[in-house]
Amino acid sequence: MVILTKENKYSWLRQNKEPESAYKWFTYFRDMKGTRRLKKVIEIMKEKEPYLERYPTYNEIKKASSLWTWKQRTIDYDNYLQIQLIESHKKTLIIYEEESINIDKKIFNALNTEIDTIIKNEELAPDKKIKALREAQKLNKSLLSDIEHIANIEVPEVKYLDVEATLEENIINSLIQDSKGYYRGNIEDVLEGYTPEEIKGIIRRYSAEKEANNNPLLSSMVKYDNITYDNENFNIPK
Repeated sequence: MVILTKENKYSWLRQNKEPESAYKWFTYFRDMKGTRRLKKVIEIMKEKEPYLERYPTYNEIKKASSLWTWKQRTIDYDNYLQIQLIESHKKTLIIYEEESINIDKKIFNALNTEIDTIIKNEELAPDKKIKALREAQKLNKSLLSDIEHIANIEVPEVKYLDVEATLEENIINSLIQDSKGYYRGNIEDVLEGYTPEEIKGIIRRYSAEKEANNNPLLSSMVKYDNITYDNENFNIPK
């Protein structure tokens, strides 16, 4: 089993800079029974927290879901629960695998003994002998296939979402839209919890990574988006 993730950065837990309110909303979505729907978050909150004076609007839930990548994080969470289930039953699975293989081997050996008996049986008509041998051969192949499958059961590789990288990309895209006048809503909601210097650091780091990924031979063809933030202008490679 291989789990690729940052230490203590499990995506379904509260992330660095994630507001307490947004994380609480996410937990209701994450732990939702049946089909997960954003609108059900508000319904569940009203049921479990009837004492609240104010509940989030659907638009607030939708924005938090997009910014903090709820869908991908719930996929990580579901995969994690599945892995935990497999791990908790590992000993049982091992015992089951060993017993299944031993049973299949016993049947396989008994079948081969019967095949040998059929071959040596001179009283059995040739056509019936051939038919019996063909059926035995099919069973042999099936048993060998089962043994091979059971012996090679592996837990699938799981890759968890890098929430921090995804969040920073969401911040960059929101800032680009805001600089163009396209962003709908309050940009400060997206930047909540970050200092201006941290935001500038995100912009510079993102821009540098984009520049590094560009082909130097095609540098003259690279197009840029502009971000105006805290009285500074930044050019972001597309």
